[in-house]
Formats: sequence, C-alpha cells, structure tokens
Amino acid sequence: MLDAARRAETLRPLLVLGAIALAMGLLCASPFAAAAGALDPNGLAVLAAALAGGVGLVVAASTVTRPLLRTVTTDGAPEH
Repeated sequence: MLDAARRAETLRPLLVLGAIALAMGLLCASPFAAAAGALDPNGLAVLAAALAGGVGLVVAASTVTRPLLRTVTTDGAPEH
C-alpha cells in the first residue's frame, strides 16, 4: 500500500505538471518552431521519446528504491 501511495504521489504531479509545461512550451515556441520546421513528424517523435524516457526513468527510480523503502519502514529508526 505504501508503494502505491508513493507512486501516485510521484506520478500524478509529474504527469500534470509535465503536460502543463509541454503545452506552455509548445505555445510559446510555436512561432519559432513553425519557422524552423520543428513540428514535423520527426521533431514530434523526438519530443515524445524524450517525454517517455523521462517518465520511464522516474518509474524506474521508484521501482529501484522500493527495497530501501521497505527496509526503512520495517526496521524503523536506528537506536543510538
């Protein structure tokens, strides 16, 4: 249950803020992108790959740290 909550707390803001940033970036850069031809299918494919790679890295990092989270919540704080 803790893993699902942590994943939701990480992915929801990432996806919402990523979508807002993407929309604002495309809106602000549209005059320049149209002139440079960046909105052609190759440019959009690169953008989609970068977005998928970033989300994939966040999911991978969350998965890799799952054993650490389990250890910390099971063992508790070290005693001095």
